This record gives sequence, structure tokens and C-alpha cells, in this order.
Amino acid sequence: ESTQTSTRKMVQTEEFRQEMKKQDAENQKHPLVAACSQLLRATVEHNDAMNRIPIAELKVFEGRPSPVAADAYLKRIMKYGGCGPACLVMGMIYLERLKKRVHKVWLTSKNVQRLFLVAVMEAAKFNEDFYFSNKHWAEIGGIPLSELNALEVTFLSLTNFNLYIAPEDYDAFSSAILEWKPTPRSSASASRSATISEEHASVKATESNRNSFTDVTTALSAF
Repeated sequence: ESTQTSTRKMVQTEEFRQEMKKQDAENQKHPLVAACSQLLRATVEHNDAMNRIPIAELKVFEGRPSPVAADAYLKRIMKYGGCGPACLVMGMIYLERLKKRVHKVWLTSKNVQRLFLVAVMEAAKFNEDFYFSNKHWAEIGGIPLSELNALEVTFLSLTNFNLYIAPEDYDAFSSAILEWKPTPRSSASASRSATISEEHASVKATESNRNSFTDVTTALSAF
């Protein structure tokens, strides 16, 4: 009987793995994944070009520049994180909330590896029936487990442990992401050096007239 039970468990485990692989493949093709990937990469490249430096509260999320592009990193999270496209949207909403609570929250190549990872991880924990352990997420992000645990506590504290998202807010946010199109400024990484001085001048001229963060649900410019 124990042998039959063990065999049944093995079959169920294999079926679960196959189902996960199928779901992961479907998730990778979801329009939200492509849209979020494009937006994340444009945001990071823009903030790097502007040489934006987050404030002290976010220094714990800083590190060496991510070894992979932001869009590739997002796809890695989707491939190994076992979470649906909705978690990407939720993670970005959490970052928007963080921006509203803490001034100068910008995603750059030095913090996206940690900040975006934690945001999506919290979304998965809140939204998914099944989610991986912090140890697994640490392996996805290529950071020590102890560091990820500390980052999670910091992130939750900074966001006031507010993870609930109203359905209408999610719908508006996801629709805005799908409708977002990169501007020449946000997608021109090849010509970044030619436009950076112009961007600096434009930002300096309007700094006193607008917030450094534009609500993603209306303009989706940059975190």
C-alpha cells in the first residue's frame, strides 16, 4: 500500500509539473508580459540616462547594475516564478504606491534586480493559490536568501503592508499598460547619448512644475 501511495504521489507531482510548464508557456505569450517587459526596459533605460539616484531609504535595494536587461529579467521572473501576468501588473501598482509614499523612487539598472523582484514576489504571495518560497525567489533574483528576507520586510514597511488592489484599479492599470506605447525618449537607447543633454535641460526647466513621477495610469512615463 505504501508503494502504491508513493507511486500515486509521484504521478501527481509529475502531472503538476507538466501543468505548470503548460501554464508558464501560456503566460509568456500573454500580451501583458510583452507590454510590461517593454515598459520596464524603457523605464530603466530612461532613468539610467537621467542618472537618477534613489534616496537613502532605498539604498538597501541598490547593487551592481543588473547583468541582464530589464525586459529579459522580467521574462526570467515569469519563467521561474510560477506566477501569472497579473502579478506583474500588481507589482507595478505596488511600486506606484511606494512612489507616492516615498519621494524619488526610480527603477534603475542598480535596483531593478531587487526592487522589482520583491514587488512581484509580494504580488504572487498575495494573489496566487500556489507560490514559491523566498529561497526559490532568491535563486531567481541571484541574491542571498537572508538579503531577500530583509528586503521583503523593508518593502512591506515602506508600502505600509498594503497589498490589496481593488478590481477597478487593477483593470484601469492593466489597460493603461496595454495601451502604452514607447516614445522616442523612452525607447531610444541607441541614441541615448545624443538626447541625454536635451532631456536634462527639459527636466530642469520643468522640475518645479511637475512631480518626478507621472501616474502610470495616465501617462506611464517612468517609475
